[in-house]
Amino acid sequence: MTRSRPELTRRQWLRGAGSALVAIPLLPSLLPRSARAAIDAPRRFVFVGSRWGRDIDRGHIVVDGVRRSPWYPHGDPADVRDGVGVTRLADVAGFDGFVSPVFSEAWDGIRDKFTIVRGLDGMQLAGDGHGTAMAMTGSGTLPGGRVGFGYSIDAVMEESAKFYAQVPVVGAIRTSVGNKVPTTFSYSSKTGALQRLVSDRNPFDVYARVFHPETRAKRASYAQRHTPVLNGVMEEYRALLRPGRLSTGDRYKLEGHLSLISDIEKRLGVSVPDCGVEAPTEAANAQALHELTMDLEIAALSCGMTNIVSHVILHHNSEIDINRPEAHSAAHGGRSRPEDSGRAAVPQWHFDKWVMDRVATFIKKLDAMPDGDGSTLLDHTVLQYGNWEARGYHNFYDMPVVLAGSPDVLSMGYLYDYRPRPLYDFSHDIWPGRPYNEILITLLHAVGLQPEDYERFGQKGFGHYDGYDPKLSDHYKPFLQVRNTPLPLLYKGP
Repeated sequence: MTRSRPELTRRQWLRGAGSALVAIPLLPSLLPRSARAAIDAPRRFVFVGSRWGRDIDRGHIVVDGVRRSPWYPHGDPADVRDGVGVTRLADVAGFDGFVSPVFSEAWDGIRDKFTIVRGLDGMQLAGDGHGTAMAMTGSGTLPGGRVGFGYSIDAVMEESAKFYAQVPVVGAIRTSVGNKVPTTFSYSSKTGALQRLVSDRNPFDVYARVFHPETRAKRASYAQRHTPVLNGVMEEYRALLRPGRLSTGDRYKLEGHLSLISDIEKRLGVSVPDCGVEAPTEAANAQALHELTMDLEIAALSCGMTNIVSHVILHHNSEIDINRPEAHSAAHGGRSRPEDSGRAAVPQWHFDKWVMDRVATFIKKLDAMPDGDGSTLLDHTVLQYGNWEARGYHNFYDMPVVLAGSPDVLSMGYLYDYRPRPLYDFSHDIWPGRPYNEILITLLHAVGLQPEDYERFGQKGFGHYDGYDPKLSDHYKPFLQVRNTPLPLLYKGP
């Protein structure tokens, strides 16, 4: 006698249909290959920022009677492609044998791992020329301390469901170690009002907030108490898998569907990765302080606690206590003043070199961390170095930019000079280039975001666009008309 199978109740059918509808948007086989790759190897974002003006062109370095830039490689670009100056860093042999006095021995073994970008100008020059906001928002500080654009790219990523396929344990780790007041370059307007996002001031705070066993236990307990809703549906489905209730074909279909639901649960649930990290120790100097913090940040990236790190370097030498007057006077005058430090004057580019040596250390640490299939954490990370202004006389022309990581989407190992040819002197040895906004657009595309994901406040593009000097209106106009195109040559994506 044929045994009849019990019919599904309307409630069971509706739950099953609902689960199927939830599963459809996340079916990996329905995604393009590039999207599937992004799921398998999540893209991380690391920002490293520094304060004060950089010594770009007016450096106190004279060779054979010629004043040289301590920042950029000396001389004209080796090639010009589509109007962009291109120099392969491996071919640069400065007077000291390095890329430049600032990018010296710390960078010499990783010339194929980073790219220097030149010729990007902030489009908000009507303000006071200050502002940590410019580096990641494309906006300076307006009179009264207001920021012209209320979002930084790391905040956009943190709030994006596309960037985070599942709810992260920690949305972002932001640090400004050694400072008495938390200082970040990160801003959000998620609440409807501009908010400067806070940061941790020492590695102990990072450890306590992210890695301490008690913190992790509390997170695990929370995750256990908040069981995904789909678990109940799965229990009902498992009841149907008992022998004799389903045909072989339907059984295979249901098992496949359960597998998909399980995958969804993994993406929706907030799991707590097993990150065995030792508590930090006291740092003997500023260099050790930053390395301790970097190690914690890299551990969090590697074990999946977060995909976003912002690391601000406020020091300018190895002293734990930050001598702001010394750094300030050096940024303005090219040399520190003895009355500010109690010691001999130091050229600004020496301070720049110390800061950039720390950036090189971060890149090397990322590159030393395995990330599966023979790749490293650096391979799946977009790293941006940015500064809160360009030079020491408060402007955003020729902002200093260094990139590293993600060689599949960003071209590494070059100096790209985006100042249009022929160059013409505008003022203070400044040659106008392209909008700084374009580097932010490039980075957002590099992590997989499109205009519909990052545009804010009803405007096209990202950042501030209408604060430049009116004398340069004709110069910038062609670039401002097309606002969502990544920088050519640098960006390798579609």
